[in-house]
Amino acid sequence: MKIFVVGVRGRMGQEIVKAIRKNKKTRFAGGLAREKQGLIVDNVSQVKSLPDIVIDFSGPELFRETLDWCLKNKIAFLSGTTGLTAADFKKIKSAGKKIPVLWTANTSIGVQIMKDLLKALPLPTSYKVKMTEWHHIHKKDKPSGTAIVLQKILEEKRKGLPAPHSIREGEIVGTHRVVLSSTEEEIVVEHKALKRAVFAKGAVEVAQWLKKQKPGCYQMEDYVKSL
Repeated sequence: MKIFVVGVRGRMGQEIVKAIRKNKKTRFAGGLAREKQGLIVDNVSQVKSLPDIVIDFSGPELFRETLDWCLKNKIAFLSGTTGLTAADFKKIKSAGKKIPVLWTANTSIGVQIMKDLLKALPLPTSYKVKMTEWHHIHKKDKPSGTAIVLQKILEEKRKGLPAPHSIREGEIVGTHRVVLSSTEEEIVVEHKALKRAVFAKGAVEVAQWLKKQKPGCYQMEDYVKSL
């Protein structure tokens, strides 16, 4: 399977290329960055051989440009780009009528397990609820896309919760912690990514699955259920 990577020069992009090359069933078909070099182009219109699927970990501008290109060429699209607007998510929903599309804030199976745990977790009013997320100093968005998704799950159970607390320090890959506390006890649900490679490996595995799906909007939950 030929995979094209958008945001190929970024930290995640580089990890995804490594994961593609380690996987015997996938081939790196080039990428998009602001500087051209070898298989790397600076505009999707320059791509000569269409890939089977695109993995996008870039920014909102490149996300929009690439999704339009995938729609035009009927290419499956997997994105982990954060900082998107409501209009962007409407565009994803519309794109799903023509191509397989999956947007996720996190391609880790472990984070999906955490989401399922939070969905099953009661939130008694006698407990305070607090979420904290840690990432490296290079991450621009606060709170993280994953924290926003987890917070939404919690707020479906109880309104008026405090916003996630975001910490940016060192080279932390990514940690998300939800704490329920009373004066007598604490309950902690936490996911800690030890290596960025976990997200890259997950993205490549999900991409292989997504390419086989019919047009539609998919979620990590759909992939995990298929395992």
